[in-house]
Amino acid sequence: MSEHGPTAGRGKWSQAGVPKKGWICENVEDLGDERITCEMCETMPIRFVHYMVNPRYRDRLGCGEVCAGHMEGDLEKAASRDKVMKSFASRRKKFPARKRWYINQSGNWQLKEKGFRVTMFKRNSTWHGVVARAGKSTFTREGFADLNSAQMAAFDTLNFLQDQEPERTVLVDPSQYDF
Repeated sequence: MSEHGPTAGRGKWSQAGVPKKGWICENVEDLGDERITCEMCETMPIRFVHYMVNPRYRDRLGCGEVCAGHMEGDLEKAASRDKVMKSFASRRKKFPARKRWYINQSGNWQLKEKGFRVTMFKRNSTWHGVVARAGKSTFTREGFADLNSAQMAAFDTLNFLQDQEPERTVLVDPSQYDF
């Protein structure tokens, strides 16, 4: 018997009027640490939040992997989402320490990754990042006090851009663009 999920009888699992099935995961978020409690079982501290919606329930619930899996009727799907988020978190944490970072001709830190060029530069007293590919540049959302934080934001920007592009077989060499 599981201590979380419908068999535990805790939180909203035991409340009338709360659907137990038919939920859909609309998003997953990494909070960086276990700072909230699952809104379905109301006991499990969670870091990776599966945002669940149900047309028969007015609120969106932030849930842990086990509850989310039971709510949508697919434990493997929820576990797979959690695994992807954990992998992403691990890759993000390691990104600033990659050995492929080098200093370009302009004196900025640079890295080439899957057809993209990531450049870190300091303007005034803050660090910024830009991710470029085929002449299109996307800057990080703000300036950062330290290089490591700017690199984390650049990683997020890089992954967002990779997710937005269809797979390509021919890549433009990003080294032809200078910062």
